[in-house]
Amino acid sequence: ADLDGDTRNVLLTLARILTTLRTGRIRSKDEAAAALLPELPPEHRPVLAAARDQYLAGEYGSWA
Repeated sequence: ADLDGDTRNVLLTLARILTTLRTGRIRSKDEAAAALLPELPPEHRPVLAAARDQYLAGEYGSWA
């Protein structure tokens, strides 16, 4: 029920899960996002980059 308004953390958690499964190493949310960004199609990179940047700035921003 809490996931509806927490898009940023959901995206970053999915990045962590994927990088952990691939490497066996748990990374921070921002490190996981940075590792995946080059692999994403260019049109999808801004969403994950925005989530990472908001996380680093301590903001949630608007995902509406």
